[in-house]
Amino acid sequence: HIDKGNWYWYNVQSLAQGRAGDLLSIADGSQQRRKNNMAEKMAAENDGQDAMFYITGFGPFAGVSDNPTKVLSEKLANYVKQNEIPITIKHSCVLKVAAKVVREEIDRIYSSIENMISEHKVNRAVILHLGVNCGGTRFQIEQCAYNDASFRVADELGFHPQDVRIIPDYPFEEKFETSLPVSNLCKTLNKNKWYEQVCHSVDPGRFVCNYLYFHSLNARRNIQHINSKISVLFVHCPPFNIVSEDKQLQFFADLLQLINVTKS
Repeated sequence: HIDKGNWYWYNVQSLAQGRAGDLLSIADGSQQRRKNNMAEKMAAENDGQDAMFYITGFGPFAGVSDNPTKVLSEKLANYVKQNEIPITIKHSCVLKVAAKVVREEIDRIYSSIENMISEHKVNRAVILHLGVNCGGTRFQIEQCAYNDASFRVADELGFHPQDVRIIPDYPFEEKFETSLPVSNLCKTLNKNKWYEQVCHSVDPGRFVCNYLYFHSLNARRNIQHINSKISVLFVHCPPFNIVSEDKQLQFFADLLQLINVTKS
């Protein structure tokens, strides 16, 4: 067991399919050493295959006046930049908790990605969707989404479907899964610094979070000529009174770095 209050190591050999272990070496008590180690090792391991990240969060909705994912999506790019973390965040946005808005933003994101990849401006794109679990105490990395819009309350534009297929072309409750190895991501993050703070989830609910994730996974499937270069992931986070804003920014910065060296 390694003292998680001091140093921790990620061993991503099983994730990176042959890449060297001990990829991330972070010193919590020494920010500059953290920056130097991270930058050097990431540069050596990535071999020019850095991902470009797209981040989405949500605004307030019924019962949630202060959505932590709004703050996280607004601040994560600046946090990464200030801490000299070698991650490129191309686009961040805060979505109204509404099905119509979700569909429109997914179209915009995938159009941007398709253009960037087609013009050889980027080798790989990762879309990270953030949502809050108001009763949660850990970070939930979602494996899948379901073709089921059964909103517990109306969304912010008054849409309140029950037992409705999100994409009519697929059977009700059809399951789409991320291409990322969720189980391994959780195990790696849980090893030391985030010990027992990350869980593997197969139930994103049936509200707008699931609606967004299913649409996003479907959009990836539909771009068949480049979908191997796109990864999609949804993570539910706890409220800030459970895990502080600064800790959550640290967590998502670590997650982005891990995804950056993880093959779909």
